[in-house]
Amino acid sequence: MIWMTLNCRTNSTVPVSSRLRSVLVCLPCLLLGSCRNDPPQGYFPLDQGLEWHYRVVSKTPTREEESRLTITNAGIRRYQGIDYHVRQTSNGNYY
Repeated sequence: MIWMTLNCRTNSTVPVSSRLRSVLVCLPCLLLGSCRNDPPQGYFPLDQGLEWHYRVVSKTPTREEESRLTITNAGIRRYQGIDYHVRQTSNGNYY
């Protein structure tokens, strides 16, 4: 096993194994690599007509109620010169 030392603020040294050293080196790379402005293609399919079906359960101390919700891609709408992907819920709301 390979050992290295990690200097802390108190100037004491703590032995660190190669596995921990690998984690300390890879973790910042993974965190920085995940900082993207755009979602990957196919992350949330936006083709018109695609639907998602949900079973919604609402619970209170006295009762439990179940309902269904469908969300449908309604296509692209332009608003103030910008194209937006619009979805419609089964209760008629657009967002």
